[in-house]
Amino acid sequence: LDMPMFEAIADAASRLKNDPTLNKNMRVILLSGEGRAFCTGLDAKSVTLSGPTKNLDKLLERPSEFGGEDGLGNLAQDVCYLWRGLPVPV
Repeated sequence: LDMPMFEAIADAASRLKNDPTLNKNMRVILLSGEGRAFCTGLDAKSVTLSGPTKNLDKLLERPSEFGGEDGLGNLAQDVCYLWRGLPVPV
């Protein structure tokens, strides 16, 4: 995952969790990737090349702007925590 992907995943989960019009008819959430070499791990090269200190600070700063784990998590944690708060299987 690179920084834009971290932010997009956290944003999607946060919107699904907090917007009743989006989640009232939700029954399941399927996450998928595409491309020749999709991987769910950290893209360390892109994170460090685009400003290692800035990006690492943003990943680890608490609380993140997305509010996962009752506002205690950082962005790296919120990409997981936020999905756990949804009322449907992911």
